[in-house]
Amino acid sequence: MSQMGALRRAAAAALLLAPTRAVAQLRPHDARVWSAAAVAFVGAALADEPIRDELRGPGAPVWRITAHDVEPLGRAVVDLAGLGTSYVVARLAHQPRWARATVHVAAGYLAADAVTAVLKPTVGRARPRAELGPHDFRAFTTGDDRGSFPSGHATHAFALAAGIAEEAHRPWVTAVAYGTAALVGWSRIHADAHWASDVVAGAVVGTSASLTTIDWLHRRDGAPAATPHDARTTREPATWHVRVAPRVVRVTVRF
Repeated sequence: MSQMGALRRAAAAALLLAPTRAVAQLRPHDARVWSAAAVAFVGAALADEPIRDELRGPGAPVWRITAHDVEPLGRAVVDLAGLGTSYVVARLAHQPRWARATVHVAAGYLAADAVTAVLKPTVGRARPRAELGPHDFRAFTTGDDRGSFPSGHATHAFALAAGIAEEAHRPWVTAVAYGTAALVGWSRIHADAHWASDVVAGAVVGTSASLTTIDWLHRRDGAPAATPHDARTTREPATWHVRVAPRVVRVTVRF
């Protein structure tokens, strides 16, 4: 990999992570969030063609393998199946807090998906593989080749990441969740299914819609989301026990 190629890949990764890092640390109603998102989107839009050209080149095999492996994590059928499984397991384990957290994450996910479902046909942006350039838009046009903006995979992945991070309140969970979501977004650019700016837009929609929905659910339940500091000092982990004679093994589930 050339030095210039490495720099371009690093710049693309920064564009994917910049808006979500701001939204994750602040709240969607904060003007600084949208300022950071706007800067990231404009930067990505200006670099759409160079980033695509770089990723279509003879990149290192690891990028191709990673893109192929993480892409399913942005599919609705996979995500919803995972959320459904989480809810069932929580109920079977008699963990209402875990089940409630799963419902919150699912609600944020569905809200983000609804926003993207409206934006795609409204904007009507051509996908990169259509070879029409990054500035070809036909508003209110349906069809898969006109569903580039925003990226549905990125929306889904970042909505899940935001919801999981918000409910878990663990720094390592936040890092893994958002890092995985960024890889999903990267995979869509690598597959020539989206422009970089589509992925940034999907990241912003997914993160902001998920956090807004979960904040509303917490207020409705009368239990506002705790800050990470509060989570460490005031929240006790839920626990459930599995008896293995003659000892008892305790498994701790943290939410």
